[in-house]
Amino acid sequence: MLDCIRVKKGSSQRLIAVFVDVAGAGKTGLIVSVRVLRASDGKYLADDASWNVSPTSEPTAAEVSATHNPGVYEYEFAMPDALDQYLIRMDGTAAAANRYVYGRIEAVATGDADLHKVRAALVNRQTQSIADGVVTIMDDDGVTPLVTLTPSVDDPDNASENILTPS
Repeated sequence: MLDCIRVKKGSSQRLIAVFVDVAGAGKTGLIVSVRVLRASDGKYLADDASWNVSPTSEPTAAEVSATHNPGVYEYEFAMPDALDQYLIRMDGTAAAANRYVYGRIEAVATGDADLHKVRAALVNRQTQSIADGVVTIMDDDGVTPLVTLTPSVDDPDNASENILTPS
């Protein structure tokens, strides 16, 4: 999903929002509320880390530095230890002009899996079968297959990915 940040469950993700005025200057001194909606049951995160049916006392984001980073606010979101999606909104005030919609965060079992495959594609040993065109990207040990790219029968110019269980 392009509009979704994937974060390992049980870890944390720093959320950053930037608030500027019409001239582009950072807005300082705001009280930025962080609204987190859990997709599976429609409950909202409260500032005491409980989940409620309606938004009550929402957590707040801290201003990073009014002097060095004016208008920048951050909140460290502790990902629950469950696979789910969370919708985030950081709100500077009730005015829509000061509202920043963060997007979606999805808790996944292993947040580093996609990054590991990308790095492996760039630096690890690869083989290609002359007979069928299958490209195999090896894991860090140089022997264990991590990803195979199999030419598609429907579209010979575009490979389809076949992900094997990494070791």
